Amino acid sequence: MRPAGRPLLLSAGLTAAIAGVVGAISCTASTPAPPADAASPALRLLQTAAHTSVARPWTGTHGVVWLRGGLPRLTLVRVAHHPMTGTRSHAMDAGKLAIPEALDATVLDVLARHFELVLAPAYAGKDMLVVEARRPGASGPGAVAGRFWLDAASGMVVRRDVLDIDGSLVRSSVLEDVTMGMPMPMAPALVSSTPAPAAPKLDARALNVLTAEGWPIRRSLPGGMDLFQAQLHDRDGAEVLRLSYTDGLSTMSLFIQPGELNAEPAGTARPVDDATVWVQPGPPERIVWSAAGRTWTLVSDAPDTAVRQVLTSLPHTPRVVEDGPGARVWRGLAKVGGWFNPFS
Repeated sequence: MRPAGRPLLLSAGLTAAIAGVVGAISCTASTPAPPADAASPALRLLQTAAHTSVARPWTGTHGVVWLRGGLPRLTLVRVAHHPMTGTRSHAMDAGKLAIPEALDATVLDVLARHFELVLAPAYAGKDMLVVEARRPGASGPGAVAGRFWLDAASGMVVRRDVLDIDGSLVRSSVLEDVTMGMPMPMAPALVSSTPAPAAPKLDARALNVLTAEGWPIRRSLPGGMDLFQAQLHDRDGAEVLRLSYTDGLSTMSLFIQPGELNAEPAGTARPVDDATVWVQPGPPERIVWSAAGRTWTLVSDAPDTAVRQVLTSLPHTPRVVEDGPGARVWRGLAKVGGWFNPFS
């Protein structure tokens, strides 16, 4: 068993630190193969769009509207992609973030396993095709879990909607001002040189070793969230296990670190059964708590229903909030909450 280190904490400067990481992201996903003939027509359209998005150079402005937790939040990110150098992005508003809208072979495989993919002619037009991801066996307002809007001219996905089980819109991302061709130079003042945390991706054998050592590794989480990537970070002598999950529409990153919280985390206290977690709104949303001798951080852009299901399935230690059930603002934040990009 590895020695447990003290959980890392960071002050309110985390937002700027995360923005710096986002600015330096370079997507490393391999180019997806052209669509297979055996796939459904809707899946083939998405496979073609994924292939186009990494095989051709393009630039665009990516806007994400986040509709959870009160007032809508808007993030604008300038994106430039080239097949040889990958994807670079920077936030157009200081201090704001956006989880990368990755659409690669792994994500599409998970998407096709969990949802029925169908063409939706009612939403389509002469310049647009729409693919709906439907919940199997569901009917009524909650039948549609997500929609992908494909531009007929470029073949790119230019809009993605994620809906909760009551049919309410959770997140809508739109790619505008798309130019196919050589990418424009990124503004040097807005691109951070801070690299994303580097750690090797763990294979099944490495995960089995960590499980035998006592790390609580889950291959799947409620709501159809499948583990697709794992990394073990070493930050200032403290080991942090990052487990990345997706259902094909939304993503979750679960960070697990030995040691209890030694400071009050930032955010609003929220009860989960008889325990307490601390929530900092997104995008992305970050939830921190201690349980079973470890510090846990869940970073997600998923609907609230899915987040609640996942939270109740994970370990929690009963804790009493001394100042009553009302919202309380805390100081500090677990540092691992900044490494939110599950595709880096």
